[in-house]
Amino acid sequence: MGDPMRGIRQENSSGDVHIREVAKRFGTTAAVNKVSIDVQNGEFLTFLGPSGCGKTTLLRMVAGFLTPDAGEIYFGQALMNSVPPWKRNVGFVFQNYALWPHMTAGENIAYGLKIRKLSRREIREKVREVLELVGLPDIETRYPSQLSGGQQQRIALARVLVLNPGVLLMDEPLSNLDVKLRGQMRAELSRLHIRLKTTTIYVTHDQMEAMTMSDRIVVMRDGLVQQIGAPLEIYDKPDNVFVGGFIGTPPMNFVDAVLAKEGDAFFVQGKGFKLRVPEGKFKDLGPYLGKEVIFGIRPEDIIDQDFYSGEPGGNVITAMVDVTEPLGSEVLLHGRFGEASIVARVNPGTRARGGEEHLLLFNMQKMHLFHKETEKAIEVQEGFTVTDLGKVKQAEKRGFQG
Repeated sequence: MGDPMRGIRQENSSGDVHIREVAKRFGTTAAVNKVSIDVQNGEFLTFLGPSGCGKTTLLRMVAGFLTPDAGEIYFGQALMNSVPPWKRNVGFVFQNYALWPHMTAGENIAYGLKIRKLSRREIREKVREVLELVGLPDIETRYPSQLSGGQQQRIALARVLVLNPGVLLMDEPLSNLDVKLRGQMRAELSRLHIRLKTTTIYVTHDQMEAMTMSDRIVVMRDGLVQQIGAPLEIYDKPDNVFVGGFIGTPPMNFVDAVLAKEGDAFFVQGKGFKLRVPEGKFKDLGPYLGKEVIFGIRPEDIIDQDFYSGEPGGNVITAMVDVTEPLGSEVLLHGRFGEASIVARVNPGTRARGGEEHLLLFNMQKMHLFHKETEKAIEVQEGFTVTDLGKVKQAEKRGFQG
């Protein structure tokens, strides 16, 4: 049938989007508070955050459905604040698909083309091309009620793509699908973006969607941007406690501690534990000496001592195991040491059992420290590299690279 992208690719004119100090209030509530973001041409950027963080409000201002109370939105060099939605060359994919129930899939896709007064031949050609593109070439004559949720979502996407938007906006488009179908649609959306390179702004509260599809993620909370970065950058170097806790499943463990020093070595310590800080990891710990800090470590960086075959180390604690959750390829171990509660992701062969003590090794090369009052990350030394922690038998399975 030829290249199904041909007509779409020809007319696509995606470009940069620049959000400058944009704010929006609803009554006394600041839904978006002086947000500035640059979206690059062809980028897949995701607004990620909990319900009520302002991500959908911001997306709707980019679309033109809402007008900012302050700030500017540019497409390239053109100011968009007073430009109506239908003149912005954006495509918007809604959470609830918004398909016309009395129209077939083909008629839904063709609707916008008819408004643009294309010829019947052109409409038929474009509809066929976009149906091929989204992998549904044989359902043109079916009605929405005859389609699965995943098929309806693809038709909703096709209806937008056929109009060749310069910017594609998607508001929680997969939230109505079951877990398996969401995984399939994530892969489909990623495939389409790689092929079309349309500038895309995506909204979700699902970190899995954000991590797997995005070039960059904007983490939002209470109308404010918390961090902008590539998925692994945000995961490995969260700017604050909120980002560290929001990204990752299970979330990062946080333990109140005090920073101490013995000789040239720094330690984080509290009731029932004392863990050494890797030399040179942080830029300057002097100002925090003797003060309370927040110690953070991800579940995958707490290792079952039984599966560690390197040299004996000091960063081992005895934890009281409360509950173990077998998940097939791994076990989530919920436990306590001192007054702290933790979750560890360990090898499925673990001998740990609820109600018993078990030795756990902390990979302190992967530790995080946060300021107690501001909850902002304490700066890591630039160029710090993780040294060899030893041979960990479950390393490959868990992605551990100590």
